[in-house]
Amino acid sequence: FLEVLDQLMGSISHQCTVLAKDVLSSRRAGYPESNMVEKLLEVGASSSMAIQKVQQLEMELQAQHNHLKTPFHVMSVLVLPHLTAEISKIVEAHASARCPREDIISFLGDSIECSCRNESDRKNRKDTLVTDFCSQYKIDGQGQEKIDQFYLAVTTMCLLELPIKLEKATTDPLRSQMAAAGGQSKAHSWLSNFEWIGQDRSILHTIRLLQLFGGVVAKTPPNRKVQAKRGSFGKSPWVAGRATKIQFDMDELLMSDVLPSWLVMCRQGIVGKAKLPIEAELCPLFVSLRSFFENPEHPVSWGLSFGLHAMLTGVLEIGAELDSVSSVSKSSFRHFFKQVEGANAKSKNEEGLKVCPAWKHNVGILLFLDNYNIDAFEERAIWNPISAGTILNIGTYFGNLDAGCALIDCRSQLRIVLFMYHGHLIRGLIRRGQIPLLDEIYDTFKDCKAIWTGSLPKRGELVYKFWLSQGMDPQEAKAMSEKARCTVKGTTRTIGVGDGDATLTRGRRMVPIDPAEISTSYRRICCRDFADVVDKYHTSEQKMRTKGTDIYEYAVRTNDTLDAIESEQVLLSFNLTSVGYILEQYVCSITRVMQWEPLLKGQPDLDMRQGFFCLFARELLGRLDFSVDPQDRSVDFPAYPVMIGFA
Repeated sequence: FLEVLDQLMGSISHQCTVLAKDVLSSRRAGYPESNMVEKLLEVGASSSMAIQKVQQLEMELQAQHNHLKTPFHVMSVLVLPHLTAEISKIVEAHASARCPREDIISFLGDSIECSCRNESDRKNRKDTLVTDFCSQYKIDGQGQEKIDQFYLAVTTMCLLELPIKLEKATTDPLRSQMAAAGGQSKAHSWLSNFEWIGQDRSILHTIRLLQLFGGVVAKTPPNRKVQAKRGSFGKSPWVAGRATKIQFDMDELLMSDVLPSWLVMCRQGIVGKAKLPIEAELCPLFVSLRSFFENPEHPVSWGLSFGLHAMLTGVLEIGAELDSVSSVSKSSFRHFFKQVEGANAKSKNEEGLKVCPAWKHNVGILLFLDNYNIDAFEERAIWNPISAGTILNIGTYFGNLDAGCALIDCRSQLRIVLFMYHGHLIRGLIRRGQIPLLDEIYDTFKDCKAIWTGSLPKRGELVYKFWLSQGMDPQEAKAMSEKARCTVKGTTRTIGVGDGDATLTRGRRMVPIDPAEISTSYRRICCRDFADVVDKYHTSEQKMRTKGTDIYEYAVRTNDTLDAIESEQVLLSFNLTSVGYILEQYVCSITRVMQWEPLLKGQPDLDMRQGFFCLFARELLGRLDFSVDPQDRSVDFPAYPVMIGFA
């Protein structure tokens, strides 16, 4: 379990190191600093997947070993086996009730936990733990005295192993005495064989600080802030780039900035006020923090500790570039919402969009996410590499793709434009490269089943497939296609929207656009769909050695996800909400240029967009489908000039 944690932390460290190098190389090359956003998305995705893996392993560990409920119990197994054996002898000699070995391990784990809590913590059982244990197994007075001595020994060991600056006056003399006696006096020796969660990066140190902070939170009313006295845990002010290790060098940042800021975020901020539908996938660290602050007296979990430790690791690796990363990620996030606000303000100019329930509802949800960007929070606490990458992923996948896929087609404007564009392509009226924005939109959605209901339509199928995409059944769609064919051939002529057409357009059930269809990285991150991942990086020898292990699974899934993020940069950089407004403008311009408004407004019982569908499919798509020369100037057909002019 701990080996996997160490390897996962090493992977996060590597990602953040790559980010730091990329920031420096981009700056030297004169590239915009916003180039780092792609790497931040990758850092956020890989760290969230690592935290999910730790949470999964933690649950499996607890299911298999019920006595290993907390990190403290795991430590008792790892570092106190000799004490377990000694207490077993005492119990055997002095107890009248059977005491399983697992319960002795739990007792020693609880002893470590007491040592990691504040003295005044209401959940600190330091005064009753030994008595309760001895009472449970009917241990006599002599045995209780011996066990009490072992409890004191564990307390001393923890004090020396996991010191903080506030205890320096107590631990330094004690450490000197231990060294003189030939005993273990070095701090952070319990995980000395682990490179990324041990030694001077000890995750146990982070666990202790979290438990101490939790005890303070438990005594603090929800309407009050928790603020450590500056300098109590390290040098103040804390300066980015000076830290060379996590314990001691990072304590001031964690206790004075990171945890107090996240407490406010979880109690009064967006993390506490809103629960996203896919938050367990997008931001498992934030979910763990909220749970911790809701129950601060509980023992900290491995998942939470790993996430906070990953945050500190990211800060350590990014070094002096921390403030640059914080500034760029925050401004990029804010820029996205400025675009959304601009599109929303302009939407008031289009009557249909102004009153569209789907637009109003989804834009409201989307703009709520901007609460991550409140200036009241310490910038380094919220916009360090791990949490900045996570917030940018929330904005990208929930805000831009989830909400954006609803907004870009909230009045079928995307379907209308794509069918129009595709028709122009297959009739040779437009070529790729003429309108780059439409090229990119077309490439993004050309495999979307909701829009095309299968393969891309050929000539003669445009009207039919358009009505299928609008939720009409095949028989009715064929009838509408035939009506368009007859209109183009001149065998029939319909002015406006016939009553039969209007009836068919009502009661349709359209299929919404699923972001997972257009984005592989969305499918990996938000749906946890890894069914088709491919291992492109392990050698045959590495596969033989590691295939089937937790770290192999994590590596393959993460590599595939990061490759998808890299390949989807154009899509992920689109602001789909803004594009939705632009496409709606274009659709409305068709209505005005074709002079359809009087026809549509002349039927007050018919929704104007539904009426537009009828005219658009019959008059425009029908000509692209069935005419010999869709640019025949004897027929008024200005759609192509409209498309080019508007682009």
